[in-house]
Amino acid sequence: MATALITLDEERYLRSLLSQPDDRTATKALQEFCKQLRRGAILVDPSRTKASIKLCLYRPSPSLKRWAVNALTKIGASHDISGIMEVWRAHPDDPDILGAVVAAVYALTDEESASNTLEKAGIALEGVSLIAASQYSVTQKKRLVETIIPLEKADSAQLRSGIVLAGTGKAPEHLFDKKYTNAIALGQLNQHDVASVSKYSIWALSELDLGFSALSLPISSLESQPAEVRKWIFRLLFKDKGALRRSLDMITVASRDVDNEVREESAIALRDTYIPDLDKIVTRWCFSEAHAETRSRLVEHMAHQVDQSDLYANAVLEIYRNEPVRSERRTRIEAAAAGTRIYNDLRKIDISQEMGTMFANDNILLGRGSVTIEQNFHNNTIGAVSGSGDIIANTMQSVGAVQNDEARTLLESILAELQSNPKTPEANAVAKAVADVAKKPAKPMLERLVGAMGSLKTATSAAGSIFQNVDGLIDHAESIMNNF
Repeated sequence: MATALITLDEERYLRSLLSQPDDRTATKALQEFCKQLRRGAILVDPSRTKASIKLCLYRPSPSLKRWAVNALTKIGASHDISGIMEVWRAHPDDPDILGAVVAAVYALTDEESASNTLEKAGIALEGVSLIAASQYSVTQKKRLVETIIPLEKADSAQLRSGIVLAGTGKAPEHLFDKKYTNAIALGQLNQHDVASVSKYSIWALSELDLGFSALSLPISSLESQPAEVRKWIFRLLFKDKGALRRSLDMITVASRDVDNEVREESAIALRDTYIPDLDKIVTRWCFSEAHAETRSRLVEHMAHQVDQSDLYANAVLEIYRNEPVRSERRTRIEAAAAGTRIYNDLRKIDISQEMGTMFANDNILLGRGSVTIEQNFHNNTIGAVSGSGDIIANTMQSVGAVQNDEARTLLESILAELQSNPKTPEANAVAKAVADVAKKPAKPMLERLVGAMGSLKTATSAAGSIFQNVDGLIDHAESIMNNF
């Protein structure tokens, strides 16, 4: 398997997505990240990225927590077993989380320690947990070889776990049926009555590079399939250049799907694909797409493939010019265009426009006393603070200089949570506490930050506000504080 570096631009982009309060955005980022790791990619700056991923263990979404566990398993996080086990304790009845946690324990510790950890937690190695353990345990894989996961009788949780094992190439052959290879069995599972099993089986076909011809579902049934299945049919097709070349009209079909997530996933699948005449179809789709995240994904595809198309190059440069300076959208375009012919042009545009902004916003009120300045994070307001000088520079430079990776990532995530929610006195107090911790990362400052966040939580509960991630951020802040 080829080894490729995940560039610093891509890591910065990943961390920016993980800091967003929207759990769905962070989940998709981790899904793509895990895909890169499975294909042999390695990180340039693993400590900062690992800290961002660990924060996701404390977020509300079970799916996001599961993908955070998967990511930590891939990059190696043996010191984080306790946090990973807490995910299972919070969701003991979720079989997919059980599988991810058991796999992580066996991947990150030795056989004896893994068995002891699971025994203490009361997790028996059978069914889903046995399948998961066999990914990283020779002993458990030998046990699994003697087991068949019957295609027609196994429950959907066991089937999904078996499909994951097969899709990652770690399953014993004939896992599902003594008569059929795993590849044939995966094709049969495309037609399973449970949509999640069908979806997983199509994902496995894609992971194993078996091509669109391995799909057993007739394309004529596409419209009648659930959205979670449709999106993986499109992803399997768009990854297979030969099949896509013969079915270019399917891109237009995807662009007209009524489900936003189907269109978004289809756009994600196009990132690494280019065939002749694709640029004309995708450009039309991009400029007519109403869903913001789908449009961003299409722009990323265009930026990644600019060396193949002048139409893409011109479109991406124009889109980039019109995005705000230092915005997340510019970061995403830069990450996608890294190594292409336009990357230096993008950086020149950004530097030129930022210099213009810097001089336009020079503090001409210097000497006139106290002024009110709004702090920004990724170009969004996080609250008004009275004072003088460059609040943006002081706060963000201080956060960036914090040496403790987990503390720095926590502060960045808190700012991201604040900037996505209403400005309140309690939120402004948290913003000030963040600035204080950034300037002096010490336990007393963290205690004040936890107190300010507690007040925000109380006010949020009373007002029915939308600060969704405060609980998890408080838990993580307390965990970091105890280690200071």
